[in-house]
Amino acid sequence: MSIKDGRYEIKFVTNTANFFNIINWVKLHKSCFYSPYPDREINNIYFDKYNYFAYSENLSGTSERNKVRYRWYGNNDLPVNGKLEVKRRRNFYGWKESFSVNNHPDYASSKDSMNAFKRHLENQVDKKGKFWIQNNPHPTMLNRYDRKYFISDDNNIRLTVDSNLKVFDQRYKSFININQKANIPETIIVEFKCDRNQSENLSKAIEGIPIRVSRNSKYINAMRSIHRC
Repeated sequence: MSIKDGRYEIKFVTNTANFFNIINWVKLHKSCFYSPYPDREINNIYFDKYNYFAYSENLSGTSERNKVRYRWYGNNDLPVNGKLEVKRRRNFYGWKESFSVNNHPDYASSKDSMNAFKRHLENQVDKKGKFWIQNNPHPTMLNRYDRKYFISDDNNIRLTVDSNLKVFDQRYKSFININQKANIPETIIVEFKCDRNQSENLSKAIEGIPIRVSRNSKYINAMRSIHRC
């Protein structure tokens, strides 16, 4: 996938107290949103350069920026089979490069679980995937959250609602930290996505949403929280 396939994305962030207001707004929306998939828990470990180049790019809103992460689904605390993903963005358009990791990660020992995990990733992905890991060797944070999925009845607008966000600092850890949570704002994130030729319909879909658009993201808020630690 490339910029030619990039989706138009727009994100809203609000306090957790507004969760049921948002869900009701979605259910009553004129686009007749429905849930194509069951809710599920999403887990990510993010990687960066040691100078936090990716974080700096995302914080400043650089027009072209990337985030490297390993994603798995479900309530497994430690990584299981999933995907190495490079989330790429240019201006308002976003797309992902994905590299499947089909075998369950094998951890050499609890004292060296992070390095064992990174070695496992490199052994599972192709040359391009190795490039992203080797150029972003520094695990920074793990986040997990619950996601609700919605899609408009014409299948043109996709919408997700993320809640119950938890963040765990992974910097300079020899083990994968799943016990010491960072303090983060209690927020929910609403994101709309559509193909590039549906931007006009997207503008109509977000009319009347009871929260403001925000450039802040789960990633930025999480990184801010661990940098304060």
